[in-house]
Amino acid sequence: MLTSSIRFVREWREFTRSTGASIYRPVLPVLVRGQHGFVERDFLVDSGADFSMAPLVLCRQLGLRWQDGAPITLRGISQRKACMVQGRIHEVELLVPDAGVTLRLPMVFARGNTPFLLGREGFFDAFDITFEKTNRRTIFQLIER
Repeated sequence: MLTSSIRFVREWREFTRSTGASIYRPVLPVLVRGQHGFVERDFLVDSGADFSMAPLVLCRQLGLRWQDGAPITLRGISQRKACMVQGRIHEVELLVPDAGVTLRLPMVFARGNTPFLLGREGFFDAFDITFEKTNRRTIFQLIER
């Protein structure tokens, strides 16, 4: 796989759990193109997610019609029906400011308290990503096509 000279490092962000303990997560700020310009959001980089995901409210902010997306049923590790969430897949354009790169990728918009996730489809196709837990950082290396 070919890589490019575009490489950047992001320190993990500290979050506080309900117990008061700290947890560090790989977060990346990106700009998502909407009808009236870009909307900035922080996304968790999630190697376990097939698709990138965001709440329905972002779909509306981008000027997209949720019902126009391809339907998908989201499931986590639990196969219980109560844990399934309905979503719609839309093709979106993301600008990754740290790399100066624009990507088109599928994003699932779901109802409810959905996290902002960057998943493998589309995003991991553009970058070789190394998670360094001990250093609490993520290294992104753009892949040349």
